[in-house]
Amino acid sequence: MARYFRRRKFCRFTAEGVQEIDYKDIATLKKLHHRKR
Repeated sequence: MARYFRRRKFCRFTAEGVQEIDYKDIATLKKLHHRKR
């Protein structure tokens, strides 16, 4: 039988230590939005 391992979900902003999210940064928001699809 094959075993499947799930990746643990994490917040990119928390992992990078971002204090404030810049909503005008289109590149970062596109990555975040694409991940949720």
